Amino acid sequence: MYLQRRDYSWYFRLPIPKALKAVYGKSEICFSLKTKSKREAQLKSLEYIHRYFVEFDAKCAEVGSSPLAPAPLADIPAVKCVTFLDVYEKFLKERQATVGTEMEFETVVKRFIGICGNKDITLYQKADILFFKDTLLQFPKYLTKEDLSLTPERIIAKYANTSSPKTTAITVRQKYLDLLKVLFNYAVTNGFRLDSPVASVKVIVPSKQE
Repeated sequence: MYLQRRDYSWYFRLPIPKALKAVYGKSEICFSLKTKSKREAQLKSLEYIHRYFVEFDAKCAEVGSSPLAPAPLADIPAVKCVTFLDVYEKFLKERQATVGTEMEFETVVKRFIGICGNKDITLYQKADILFFKDTLLQFPKYLTKEDLSLTPERIIAKYANTSSPKTTAITVRQKYLDLLKVLFNYAVTNGFRLDSPVASVKVIVPSKQE
């Protein structure tokens, strides 16, 4: 009811209530959602459905018409949440990763979820990746078994005023961000999001580390 595919792009369509057609001067609201992804179009349409029904109610009050009934739940697009962990598991299954590769990715995934959370894959922004990078640069190079049960904040606090060496910039770039980039690129190519928040994040590596 609310979405229509046109020329590889999704459009939002919403009939205007009969009592308000004269107010809007048309019978339908229709515009491009500027996305080729059906999932993203569904997410955007939820926002517009709410916005226009609130607007319709306000205009009905202005013209003395009865308020509208809420949008039927059956007509609202169902959007399944696909988390970062969901994408990672799908990636492993499709790639048929070896035990070694899986362990390598698992370290990065656990650390990323521990710092940034396991959110819907579309919700991560560049700010999340920058926070992940900056947090890792404060992490100790070596963790004890006891550290594994601590939150990232407590680990950083524990080693803040010690001489323990920190995780190097080249490790953050090559071990963490490069593998994270692979996962987000996989999410993009499989239509889970439109772009990768990791793409433009850089780590300055001192020449000695290089």
